[in-house]
Order: sequence, then structure tokens, then C-alpha cells
Amino acid sequence: MDEEQLRRWVAATLERLGTSGFRSGFTLSAKDRAYALEHGEATIRRHARELLERRVGPAHPARDGKQTPFRGHPVFTAQHATATCCRGCIAKWHHIPQGRPLTDEELDRLSELTVRWIRRDIARHDPTHGLDQHFLCNPEKIARLVDAAGIREGDRVAELGAGVGTVAAEVPEGASLTLVELDPALCARLRERFAKREGVRVVQDDALAYLAGAKAGDETPDVIISNLPAELTSRVLDALEGMRFRTAVVAVRAGQDLAPWEGRLEVEPVETLEPGDFSPRQPFASEVVRVRG
Repeated sequence: MDEEQLRRWVAATLERLGTSGFRSGFTLSAKDRAYALEHGEATIRRHARELLERRVGPAHPARDGKQTPFRGHPVFTAQHATATCCRGCIAKWHHIPQGRPLTDEELDRLSELTVRWIRRDIARHDPTHGLDQHFLCNPEKIARLVDAAGIREGDRVAELGAGVGTVAAEVPEGASLTLVELDPALCARLRERFAKREGVRVVQDDALAYLAGAKAGDETPDVIISNLPAELTSRVLDALEGMRFRTAVVAVRAGQDLAPWEGRLEVEPVETLEPGDFSPRQPFASEVVRVRG
């Protein structure tokens, strides 16, 4: 089954499952959504394949019909939503007979169905006021982004749109860290993730409002990190003009014309972020630029 055939099969299967009040009633918890975003789609895909192979792959799975919890991992919820939770459901909805092991092709197809259900559920229930959220999850790119920021011992660092904290986790602990995030569910996740780390403050606020306050003197971060949606990057660059800071690293849409800021800001390219460096996968490439204050 090629990618286009798989896409059509997933779409048709999810539409068919949507006719069931029971199957269509499942949705990820805020914690599971944050877990999926934090770990990235590649990891969730691996988890899905491993869980399905172990729990429903054998000809006669242990405790068949009761082997899949309803919570505890986003894949578990997805299995119930996609009728891949036990061999009885798989036989009924996917017409794969019981009493024999699932083939590798069947496991790949069913696990991919759970992953794409998770992707759709995240997109459907993401409370971000219409702005798509894509979280940088490539550890090598995160390391380069943080390195480009040139963070020093004792620096005050502000990350705008901190999301699930994948970048914040790599900021040196000698710096104080303000995480600005609009989504209340993600703020809760950030507070939980960094509860044991000193010098971390989570602020539920609009990033541009935070920058306006910093520019007015409310706070003066030494380093600013921004991976806000592409729709906002022009306004972020505008806000940086005339602000007191040492370094800012800002992700902009690849190919964005930076001419309007020439002579106003000292901007230099640092790193290209490919669509697959984000989770969920971003539909376009981004470029990280460093701005000197």
C-alpha cells in the first residue's frame, strides 16, 4: 500500500468509525496530547507498532478483550477510537480474522491508523485560537538553536511560545527562565515538567503582549527565544526593534523577506528547520535567525 492508498484507507476508515457513537466519543486528554507533542510523531509511531504487536498481534493475545487500558498512553485511547484494541474489534471493524497472528503489513497499517487518529485529534482539539502549533523536536536542531542564543551564567532567558518545553529543557540551568505560553493546558504541562527546576517561571500570556511589556521596562530579558507561528514572526521582529536585549533567536518562515528590517536590526541566519523537525510535522521549512540587540 503506497502513501496515497494509505491516506485514502485511513480517511475512509476514520469516516466509517465516526458512525459509531462509542468510537467517535474518544478524545485525548490534555496530558496525553502534550505527551504526544513532546515526544514527536516518530516516537509515537514506534510506540504504536510495539504496543499493537505485543497486545493484539498474537493469534491468541492474553486477556483478549481487556488487554488495552482506556488511559495511560495516547496510543491506548487511539486504539479504542480506531477499534484496534482487541482481536474481536479488529475482526469486526477491519475484517481480519481471529485465531492467527497479525502480519507485519497488518500491524503496520493498523498502527499507522492509530498514529493518524492521534494527529487528527490533536489538530481538532488544539485550543490555540486558530494558529497551528508545531513543536521543534529534533534534538540536534534544538541544541544548535540554544547554542546560537549564547546563553551565559545568570542570564535572564525568555522563551516565547514555549509549547511542551522541548527547547526550554536544553537551556543551561545557570540561567533563569521565563516560559511564555498562551495555551492553559500547555502551561499546566510546563509547570509540571519544570516543577523541580529552580529559576523557571511559566507565564500564561500572549507573547506579543509580553514583548510589549518587556519593551516598556516591565522585564528586560538578556536572551529571547521565539518559535511562534509564522503569522506572528513579522510582529516579533518589529517588537525587537528598540528593545534592550543581548541576543534573540527567532524562527521565521524559510524564504521570508527580511529586507524590511535591514538597517533596523542586525539579523543573521543560523539554521534551517525542516518540516520533519517539528511535531506535528510542519507544512513548510523554517529558518532560525539570530538578532543582536
